[in-house]
Amino acid sequence: MGINTLDLFKIFISNNIDFYTGVPDSLLKEFCFCIDDNVSGNTHIIAPNEGNAVALAAGYHLGTRKLPLVYMQNSGIGNAINPLLSLCDPEVYSIPMIIFIGWRGEPGVKDEPQHIKQGKIQLDLIKSMDITFSIISKDEQNINKKIKEGISLAIDEQRPFIFLIKKGTFDKYKTKGSINKNSLIKNNFIMREKAL
Repeated sequence: MGINTLDLFKIFISNNIDFYTGVPDSLLKEFCFCIDDNVSGNTHIIAPNEGNAVALAAGYHLGTRKLPLVYMQNSGIGNAINPLLSLCDPEVYSIPMIIFIGWRGEPGVKDEPQHIKQGKIQLDLIKSMDITFSIISKDEQNINKKIKEGISLAIDEQRPFIFLIKKGTFDKYKTKGSINKNSLIKNNFIMREKAL
């Protein structure tokens, strides 16, 4: 058993997080399905790349003073480094946000060859950016507490907070209607390619 994504979503909603943007990721797909199913198109924007997602989230925060959530695969963090460091960092404009990153290539976990190096250096990369983070796996005992601690830190310190998500963390998401999950993810990637 993993984490129920609808329960997780409700934690975010109860903490006044209602804006989501990012680039779909296979490790986060159940979470992405849940967001697609429960959030309107005005407050869920699939970005053409991870840097654009961080910039959108920053703009949302500046316009509303509310905390946004960004999601991505760790292979895309390179696209996000510039806006995270030159825009959101506490030494610059101090913009808080929650960032979900799927940990592809985690050491000791079988994955595609292109993810091995990125996964191996993932923790060092986050630490070098001086971004506080927490790791989430399917074995979390108190996900509610962990998420709330991350949210509190992001708000109190006015800075990004990363949740690094391990493979297999989420249970399958059951949609409300007849949404075609395979088509949804495919269409999201097509939208991204067209935007590029």
